[in-house]
Amino acid sequence: MNINTSEPTPTDVMNLLLLSNHPYLSSEKIISLLRTGMPIESVGNLLHVCRGIELSTLLSLMDISKRTYTLKLKEQKRLTRAQSNVLYRVSRIILMATGVFESIELAEDWLQTSARYCGEAPITMLDTYAGTEQVVNLLSKIEHSVYS
Repeated sequence: MNINTSEPTPTDVMNLLLLSNHPYLSSEKIISLLRTGMPIESVGNLLHVCRGIELSTLLSLMDISKRTYTLKLKEQKRLTRAQSNVLYRVSRIILMATGVFESIELAEDWLQTSARYCGEAPITMLDTYAGTEQVVNLLSKIEHSVYS
């Protein structure tokens, strides 16, 4: 998995979530996984790699209670389409931030620190597409040393 790139490929993101190392996953396969729902284990896989991110934070972004998560985990149920897409967005941003800051620990710290540019921690913005795009733009500005 290429974790040192500022623009991760969809395959990079899925490999992170599935804890796999496929050199290439087709767009069709990725879209199908997101539409049918990611395996519930994908949440734990992400947290295993990103030890600085709290389960409660991730569940809040996915709009899933701890109780529901525990039940889904026990019954090996899949995430919903919406939950899978949020998890995908969070993973993409973590990989992107890791590339920009050249360290997963620094990326996690940055994501969880309130940014003066947006008034909240970037990770809290990843529950919406618009918020995610704002974080992408912010990371791009940091990467290219353009601050506003």
